[in-house]
Amino acid sequence: MMSINTKGLNSPYKRASLWRDVCSSRTDILCVQETHFVHTKHPDLSRRGFSTILLANSSRKKAGVAIALKDSLGFQIEEVLKDTEGRYIILVGMVGSVTLTLVNVYAPNKSPIRFLNKILKKARSIQKRHLLICGDFNIVPDRNFDSTGSNRSHAPGLGRWLRENQLYDTFRCLNANSREYSFYSPRHKTFSRIDLFLSDRPLLPRICKSTIGVTSWSDHAPIFCAIVKSQPFNSQRSWSNNVFLLRHRYYNPLTKATIEEYFSFNDTGDINTFTLWQAHKATVRGGLLKQSSHFKKSRETKLTNLLKEAAKLVAK
Repeated sequence: MMSINTKGLNSPYKRASLWRDVCSSRTDILCVQETHFVHTKHPDLSRRGFSTILLANSSRKKAGVAIALKDSLGFQIEEVLKDTEGRYIILVGMVGSVTLTLVNVYAPNKSPIRFLNKILKKARSIQKRHLLICGDFNIVPDRNFDSTGSNRSHAPGLGRWLRENQLYDTFRCLNANSREYSFYSPRHKTFSRIDLFLSDRPLLPRICKSTIGVTSWSDHAPIFCAIVKSQPFNSQRSWSNNVFLLRHRYYNPLTKATIEEYFSFNDTGDINTFTLWQAHKATVRGGLLKQSSHFKKSRETKLTNLLKEAAKLVAK
């Protein structure tokens, strides 16, 4: 998936640049903000291989959002809800074994949290299974970590809203310590990460990649999110650790060392506590998976050696 604020798509050059990036990144689902299309007349945004284009346009050349679906993806649309002011599109459908409620938003500069509360309420009223929200939020998750500038700590971020609504910033979950930005404001001379993919908890294990591209023809960088769609998945099932490893005299100290090392390097005081805790769980889980794999291989090796010794004794 690719999401980008284009700051107007009425120019043929911009539309050509957009589809060039879509093709080079092998995007299956494209979400666009600020198309600046109007209700009455607008350019044809469809391209070969992307015959399904959903548009939410305004009465003037401002705002406007769009979702383009690749034909080969086989996305089965069940329900679509569009904003007459061109601020959001809510799409419910199924792709592979995933039933997805996808929301593409272009939040206003003023009162973005109030706007997001309104959109989230609409989305959850028709939601089926997994929820994924993307777009230009015009607000960062953590002012101290996702933006630059001397006054960043005095303005609120999305962190509290995300916690209250049990939503997760996919980029931060997969890139815990990365300081990358998707937008530069010449007026304020600050960088910020206001373009986001937000996932609910059941969908999070399916997300295998979340990155920020390079700013080129638009003043925003494109952002990307990859979702595994082909393998069967039970959203009610959660990963559970082998408790034996926590009591093992060899693996227990390794787990403690992993936790201590993580907090010594990352608990610097300028990282949001919620982000620090979520990333810590991912780190510990990775360490435990590694230990579990090592334990399994070691046990299999010992079993193989015992069988060989037994075979020798029988031969004698």
